[in-house]
Amino acid sequence: MSLFKLPLKSIEKQLAAKSIVTIKADETLINAIKLFRELKVSILPVTDGDNNASISGFLFLKDVFYLFAKEGKFSLSDPVSKLLTYMYKGIDETVPLGKERIIFVQIGEDNLKDVFEKMAVSPEKKIVVKNGENYLTIITISDLFNLLSSENI
Repeated sequence: MSLFKLPLKSIEKQLAAKSIVTIKADETLINAIKLFRELKVSILPVTDGDNNASISGFLFLKDVFYLFAKEGKFSLSDPVSKLLTYMYKGIDETVPLGKERIIFVQIGEDNLKDVFEKMAVSPEKKIVVKNGENYLTIITISDLFNLLSSENI
């Protein structure tokens, strides 16, 4: 079987090794900034509850930087939800905030070729991997190439 036809289901363990880290909507922006720094990530899914199935939006590090540098409308003690509401005013409320900037793939439906094709058109160069309704992980271009060079596939 061609590597690019490899179903995501067959590499689910490797994908799940990089677990998804979320932040609650009522957490402060300073806590979000600390998470960005500690985890060395540039995107944090935002939840309304304790489980990853209730993601209500996505917080991007560059948005936080932009809003502090350009807009000056936020303090570090503001909740993450305030920034998300400001960023995505007017977007259909049934769509998780920031979702229009994220590309999703589904375990059981997509293969590696699908992931590469979607990554090529992803505005953020990040793909969220879902298993049913649950969010499994977020992968980057580096993750894809690390996966390809892995001896486990």
